[in-house]
Amino acid sequence: MSYRLIKRDLKRILKVKNLWMFVFFLISSALCYGNAAILQISPSWLDYILAVFAGRYPVEVNISQPFSDLPPLHWLVSVEGILFLSLDYPLEDLSGEGMQILLRAGSKRKWYLSKCVWNVCNCLVYFLFMLFSGLIWTLFSKGILSLKDYTDVSNMVYEWSIDPDIVTIQMLWISGILMPFLTVAALNLFQMSLCLYTKPVFAFMVTTAALIISDYYESPYFIGNLGMGIRVLAYLESGYSVIQLMIIPLVWVCVSVVAGSIRCRRMDILSRED
Repeated sequence: MSYRLIKRDLKRILKVKNLWMFVFFLISSALCYGNAAILQISPSWLDYILAVFAGRYPVEVNISQPFSDLPPLHWLVSVEGILFLSLDYPLEDLSGEGMQILLRAGSKRKWYLSKCVWNVCNCLVYFLFMLFSGLIWTLFSKGILSLKDYTDVSNMVYEWSIDPDIVTIQMLWISGILMPFLTVAALNLFQMSLCLYTKPVFAFMVTTAALIISDYYESPYFIGNLGMGIRVLAYLESGYSVIQLMIIPLVWVCVSVVAGSIRCRRMDILSRED
């Protein structure tokens, strides 16, 4: 894979529009601060992080009133915001300077794999934004500056008392950070691959539908469930191993990369440019 291609793509991560995700995470952390105000305590840094991708417990769909219990907007916007901001660049790069670099590279596969690296790194930057926004609010609220301590704020967000005899700090990190990251990265790569087959707006609609379906149909095989800290923690407590849960988004990653690579190799880049 060309170092020049990757270097150019990674520079795009610093685009100004990506800062909107940082602004959103600041607002998201403010909601956690509001929960803390109700309990009259100061959240820890870990509390702020766990609140972003907490999601909710599974709900039963009322057929007669299908819109009576909508997906958690806070969680949905957190995931969809990342997907939306990552939507346009790969295909946008098939014009102008990007097209010239692709032709000089002499390999559409290298171009596509470079975009895969960019996509994962883009997700990583967004999650660093999440960590940093939580840090800012922790300092502002004079909370506990620790990733190993949590308060009753997390108990409130996760809708039950987290039993320290069962739930370890590592389990909280896995459910609140690792699995949401893997899920978002997998969905991002899936969306990017789908964009090579159809219009970006349709690809975005498909990933949105996958998240909404996951909210109503609880199963680790519906990938959106693995982006909800509450459900991942429940899976871990019920006996699923971390490896078992990690396999699902990693399968999505492999399938997306292979499908996108096949399509990219057969794609007429000149017609895409038009």
